[in-house]
Amino acid sequence: MRFVKLHPPCAKASPAVRSVDPVPWTLEDILAELESIEKKLGSGASAPSPLKQPPEPQTPHPARAGRGSPRPVAPPRPESKPFVMCVSDDDDGGGTDSDDDDDGGGGHAGTRFSCADIDFSDSEDSEDEVYAKTPQSYMMSKKTLEEGILSELELEYQLKVKEQVRSKLSLLELQQKCERERMSSAMLQIQKYAEARREMDRKMDQQYQRKIAEVTDNHLSAVQREHEQRSLVEERRIRDDAALEEAKLKERARQEKAKAEAEARLKAAKRAEKRK
Repeated sequence: MRFVKLHPPCAKASPAVRSVDPVPWTLEDILAELESIEKKLGSGASAPSPLKQPPEPQTPHPARAGRGSPRPVAPPRPESKPFVMCVSDDDDGGGTDSDDDDDGGGGHAGTRFSCADIDFSDSEDSEDEVYAKTPQSYMMSKKTLEEGILSELELEYQLKVKEQVRSKLSLLELQQKCERERMSSAMLQIQKYAEARREMDRKMDQQYQRKIAEVTDNHLSAVQREHEQRSLVEERRIRDDAALEEAKLKERARQEKAKAEAEARLKAAKRAEKRK
């Protein structure tokens, strides 16, 4: 008799499986949990014999295996008794029926089947896409106790994730608010710095304009003084030239007058000699 390791339709890397529990449960854990629940409920039904799961073979993860590679099958195991589960038809008389079934040796033998001919690695769509296309997850398809526990765990995990998302959003909003306040404070400081810089530039401009006006005034005053000095020198030279010219004219007039007087005396002397 051979045992085949079966995999659920949704991949192990799909969100449905990852969101249940970071540490996945084994079949022994589920059976132990079921037994503890039955003990708490105080059911009189005899517990079925626990299912012994064969050790899992060392096979690579389906998501890491390449496309087209066949899914590994576990090696054959020695024959063992089939899994027996006692099911009660009536909830009220569950204890009596279970006792009768135990006395009569009632039970149904589990059926073993192999899926060696089915290859899930040749699918064109990825495992996440197949899970996304499924209208309802496989874990919610059957309303059994195990599925209820898994769905509760998934719901708790989703609530935990939502709470973490809310806390992260609150933290991000607080950081954004602090960043906005910091930016507004920085902008205000920049505006104050720009205003102070403009005021400083205005004062420096006034000082530069005042200095330029002073330098210009001094230059114009120096030019005016130089022009006045040149005018005075030129005027003095003109007066000197006029005085020299006038002196020359006077000297010439005096010489002409003296010459005329000398000629007149000479003529008078000649006339006196002729009269003698």
